[in-house]
Amino acid sequence: MQKKLKIKVISPSSGVSGAEQILLQGQDLLNDKIILSYSAKIFADPELPFFAANYENRKNDLIDAITSLDYDIIWVARGGYGAGNLIEDCLDIVPSPNNKPIIGFSDSTVLHILFNQHYKIPTIHGEGIYSFINKNYKSQLFKEIFSGETVKYPLIPFLHSNNNEINAAVSGGNLTMITTLVGTKLHPNFNNKILFLEDVNEKGYRIHRSLMHLKQSGVLEHVAAMIFGDFSKGDEHIFQSIEHFCKTQVSMPCFYVHNIGHGEVNLPIVFGSHSKISNNILEVTSPFKFEFYSLMQNKHYL
Repeated sequence: MQKKLKIKVISPSSGVSGAEQILLQGQDLLNDKIILSYSAKIFADPELPFFAANYENRKNDLIDAITSLDYDIIWVARGGYGAGNLIEDCLDIVPSPNNKPIIGFSDSTVLHILFNQHYKIPTIHGEGIYSFINKNYKSQLFKEIFSGETVKYPLIPFLHSNNNEINAAVSGGNLTMITTLVGTKLHPNFNNKILFLEDVNEKGYRIHRSLMHLKQSGVLEHVAAMIFGDFSKGDEHIFQSIEHFCKTQVSMPCFYVHNIGHGEVNLPIVFGSHSKISNNILEVTSPFKFEFYSLMQNKHYL
């Protein structure tokens, strides 16, 4: 008998109205080979209106997801704010030996760095499960990633690029969240990595300020290349600021990639696995080999 794929939904950051109804809707769309698992505690008693639940509930649910052998994948409900508050409680725990990946983006950047840098476990930067269920868009890349294939992303080079092949894992995520980790117990280490960055609702000078902070703190000193994804809902100075920074402050190859970030389309990409840049193509090899089943009936989500 083939094993059912078990997905653990966690909500370490902000909540959303009708959260449990969204998950029930998602479960209704799943076939009988996929199980969505979540605790009612992730909707309970937030101390502040921008948290999904109280601190203990969010912390304990995250630790259970990381340490339990009962799940194959951890999928973050949504971003917002709050995951970074839980990190110190996770530094001394031992992850389950099945090395399950976590899926999420935005505020979940801190979890990607926890998994990639601290636990040495690859992750998937992609939609939170709430928006994944609500958006109803197709993503063949999820199927390819879950099946252990190599996914290609076309890059647009804009500075310091050459024809040399770059072999390094991709890491990173949301620029603002990475900046908040500088100087903490999870200080970012992107040495010999391809650093991916994206952001939303930021002005050009704030993006430039965050990039300067990463540079001055030494975070960018040994980065192999930088890839800038979508910087959604910013001002007209965003890309001028990025290109000025790359031209005057760093010497590694710099690229753009479309449709990864906070846009309507947010393509998934594996962090912490073998990758290479060659001929302006980023190739990322997935380490995951799940027995794949289509998650959504008649909608071909994955």
